[in-house]
Amino acid sequence: MRVSVVIPAHNEASTLSQVLVEVEKLKPYEIIVVDNGSTDGTKDIALQHHCHVIYYKHSLGNDVGRAIGAREAKGEIVLFLDGDIVIDSKELQRFVKGIRQGHQIVVNNLTWSVYLKMRPHYTTVGKFMLNRYLNKKELVVGSLIAIPHAMSREVIEKLGWWNLADPALFQAIAMSRGVDIVDTASVDVIHTNKVRPVHTGTSPGSPYPKATSRIMGDHLRALQYVIETYGKRGGFSEGNRDREFIGNYKPVVLKKEKAKYSAIIPVSEEKMTIRSVIQEVKKAGVDEIIVVANGADFETVKQAKLENVIVIEFEEALGHNVARAIGAMHATADICLFVDGDFVIPAKKLTPFLQAVEDGSDVVLNDLQCLLDMFHPADPISMGKYFMNLVAKRPDLWNNSLTAVPHAMHKRVIEKIGYDSLVIPPLAQMKAILEVFSITAVEFVDVIKTNRIRPEQHGFVNGRIPAFDRIFGDQLEAIAYLLQYTDERGSFTDGDRDRDTIQQLRKEEKNTDECSSKVAIIGLGYVGLPLAVHFAERGHTVLGLDKDTRKIESIIKGESYIPDVSSKVLQSLLTKNKLIVNTPDKGITDFQNSDYVIVTVPTPINERREPDLSALISASHYIQQNLQKGQTFIFESSTYPGTLEEVIIPIISQAGQKVGEDFYIGYSPERIDPANSQYSVQSIPKVISGQTEKCKQKVQDLYSTIFDVVVPVSSPKVAEMCKLFENIQRLVNISLVNELNTLCESLGIDFYEAIEAASTKPFGFTPYWPGPGIGGHCIPVDPLYFQWRIKKNGAISQLIEAAHVINEEMPEKIVRKVKGMVQSPGLVLIVGIAYKKDVNDLRESPALPIIQLLIKEGYEIKYHDSYISSAEIGDKVYQSVALDEQTVKEAGCVLILTDHSNIDWKLFKGIDRVIDTRGIIKKVSV
Repeated sequence: MRVSVVIPAHNEASTLSQVLVEVEKLKPYEIIVVDNGSTDGTKDIALQHHCHVIYYKHSLGNDVGRAIGAREAKGEIVLFLDGDIVIDSKELQRFVKGIRQGHQIVVNNLTWSVYLKMRPHYTTVGKFMLNRYLNKKELVVGSLIAIPHAMSREVIEKLGWWNLADPALFQAIAMSRGVDIVDTASVDVIHTNKVRPVHTGTSPGSPYPKATSRIMGDHLRALQYVIETYGKRGGFSEGNRDREFIGNYKPVVLKKEKAKYSAIIPVSEEKMTIRSVIQEVKKAGVDEIIVVANGADFETVKQAKLENVIVIEFEEALGHNVARAIGAMHATADICLFVDGDFVIPAKKLTPFLQAVEDGSDVVLNDLQCLLDMFHPADPISMGKYFMNLVAKRPDLWNNSLTAVPHAMHKRVIEKIGYDSLVIPPLAQMKAILEVFSITAVEFVDVIKTNRIRPEQHGFVNGRIPAFDRIFGDQLEAIAYLLQYTDERGSFTDGDRDRDTIQQLRKEEKNTDECSSKVAIIGLGYVGLPLAVHFAERGHTVLGLDKDTRKIESIIKGESYIPDVSSKVLQSLLTKNKLIVNTPDKGITDFQNSDYVIVTVPTPINERREPDLSALISASHYIQQNLQKGQTFIFESSTYPGTLEEVIIPIISQAGQKVGEDFYIGYSPERIDPANSQYSVQSIPKVISGQTEKCKQKVQDLYSTIFDVVVPVSSPKVAEMCKLFENIQRLVNISLVNELNTLCESLGIDFYEAIEAASTKPFGFTPYWPGPGIGGHCIPVDPLYFQWRIKKNGAISQLIEAAHVINEEMPEKIVRKVKGMVQSPGLVLIVGIAYKKDVNDLRESPALPIIQLLIKEGYEIKYHDSYISSAEIGDKVYQSVALDEQTVKEAGCVLILTDHSNIDWKLFKGIDRVIDTRGIIKKVSV
């Protein structure tokens, strides 16, 4: 097996020659040195040693050079080193040997480092917990972040060389896919690693040095992948928690007067300890004690009641920590103390917790950091708690956690983070940290020796420890919240990685290796033109066809008429002849030479609210007249289930051609969201189907060259229904919030404040925002296609009908508001008339019927929309006016219908003649 050695280097002239001398003793097939921006002769040294040098004038950032080197490696075994650490060849040989023995990845065994009589380094904690969360505890701290490591070329090809730019992510992907990773070789690179400026000081926005911050972010990025793959708990058990119960629970006030201190004590089978626990809590000065009997036995409840405390009983066990939340709901004091009923804590140990909250702390934890000094290695739970605080940028909290009792907190914290958060202690702590509450640890209470060992929780069950699994799941749920609150790296630095270079190399690969088809696209609107550009950028030769000669002329000039398509990109593709455009009648020859044909023509509704398939039928006839054997046809236009099978295929095959033999056909619903920069064309999962299995494979072969994720379904009908599902849901939900907005107004409630409050619920609620009505070519139309189709079968959806009616009534509601503000023939200035923000599309825009009604009522109309310079409404053509203080001042009423990003909304602050249908002004800071 040939060995390729990859060495990223940046100004390593002082050590590189010694590194290469040791490497040469391995007699590798090749040595690849990726020199990223060196200025000290590193490149010359590498050339003197006959290395394959990949040189970049600029720094690529951490790990990018490693990934680029792996891309170029030709050996069956790839060994990764750094240019600044000299490692004996005999030690390096052990890594190579591991791959020769059949393992797929060999990482550096640094397990010895966790046995050192010192607290573990921050990055060590991250490596340890990543392995734990991925159920690879045998690796301890083995990590691709540390060099040296080796892997098979096959693994790199399977998992993607580009992922090596994120070593922890690559490791997480490998573990999730069952790659054989071992740590059979060990080299001390901790004490030999050169100290650089990135290892000292602090990084902006972080309490850690830049290198540590980067590695923290790398681990969080890996855990983001874990959460995306296995869910927010990483696949770990929930325990037996009844979350639905806590969500529905309504506490009954058991005590009228407010207490000074409240203590919450969950119990199950604590008959031997509960009275002593309560007695010590009383001695600490707590005047309200709430015992929550969580499926407790009779004797435990009896003993608690003998102490004359509040006892809340539940026959069935509600699961871990649910009782804490219930007790907190009943607490009347501002300061809450949480203890458990199975071990006795002396009063003198409890009073510091109460006093600390009294003195101004918001959350007070049990100070267990001494455990990091007592045990080497630290136990996994302590390491997990430590990791939680590290990624939350609170290293000063060490391993102190709300998972452990006792702890105390002010009621304002609980009310802010939510009572239900108490069910998941790490989540509650993460929320408190992110809300910048004051959190401290004040007293060491030994809960390790006194904690009762429960075999069903702390012993091995089917080879696992249930308590560990539950707590690991809790920690990952907290991390999931952090990542949602910040970003996929927890707001830690990316280490200045040059990801553009990686993307460019990947694009070149796809262009060279995958993309050689001739693709024709019929319809060059909001769907067709971006799709044509995307195919052309991936190396396909694209023919664009459209009946609209204005569009064809614009494209030929290199002038894009769609915001999502850059004119510069268009010009480049035209120059390279990767994109040609024509009208259908003049493009027949190029059409007949195409391998694939994609149809993206509009499918509106007619005046009777029935499907208008005229453009789709016309395109089908064009295909039938010019069809060449072996071509594949893919329809993307939104339509009702059965259209492909019942309408399109009969047209195309009317001359006797057979589907799956003479031609191939499938349906793939378009999912483009104009002006949405968060999701590119390639990143949106692409649903595909085919009339036969061979048809589906043909569609998949093409679309897998440009889309990151392709989702095959069983039939075109399923794919057609998929698109209707998506837009029916949006119609219903948007209509619902529009109605709720109206009802809130009638009740004197601020709708936006209410929905923002509801949005704080992390599950079971998705916010939608009101507007002047639903517009565009999909959401108002697709549900009516479905209604029309099911009426053919004698059915009707009352919900869809109701949602449609609400949407249809919106223009009249808006006009009534205008009439309440200014009498006809007053001037109404309309801001934004496009159907959604940042697009130049008027199709089905809710602005159109509103303007028509206003005109009918006798109002003078002016509008401003930088995306639509003129608009024909009724029998008159309107021109967009400038938006300035004078224009606003002249208007009797300003009606905001579209919230474009390029408008200075501060212009309307403080003006009482504004009807803001989008709620945009509320979001503008003064």
